[in-house]
Amino acid sequence: DKVADEILPAIRKTGMYATDELLNNPDLAIRAFIKLKEEMIRRQELEKKIEEQQPKVDFYNDVTGSDTTAEIATVAKILNFKNIGRNTLFDILRKQGILQKDNMPFQTYVDRGYFRVVESKWNAPNGDVKINYKTVVYQKGIDYISKSLKNLGYVKSEVVS
Repeated sequence: DKVADEILPAIRKTGMYATDELLNNPDLAIRAFIKLKEEMIRRQELEKKIEEQQPKVDFYNDVTGSDTTAEIATVAKILNFKNIGRNTLFDILRKQGILQKDNMPFQTYVDRGYFRVVESKWNAPNGDVKINYKTVVYQKGIDYISKSLKNLGYVKSEVVS
């Protein structure tokens, strides 16, 4: 067995294993070490990038994990897509099969944690207590809507300063 007879003793003796081809061909060895150095630099750059992006990742995870909800009008403002206000956003979400005709979300999108339907009571002028249902969006849903709008070709509004 080559591993037991040759490779392990070489590693124990010299701290590394190199084939005769590598040892007898300096150009091949140089290319191998250059490649190793390039990979090490690339790994260090990626590790640095991960470290720099960690606060953004933590913020994103905190936001998408939040149980705070927003109304569709607020979602439209937050996302800031060109020419997409509350009514247009409702229309797009209905056309995409996310919301039903009455703007209630289909159950699959509720189960995914994107939407919730809240119930509110109000008093009619005649004194009757009425119940109103409203679709609200979790942060996770806002992210989903944003990705959906981008995939449909909608563009963000430019911020003018």
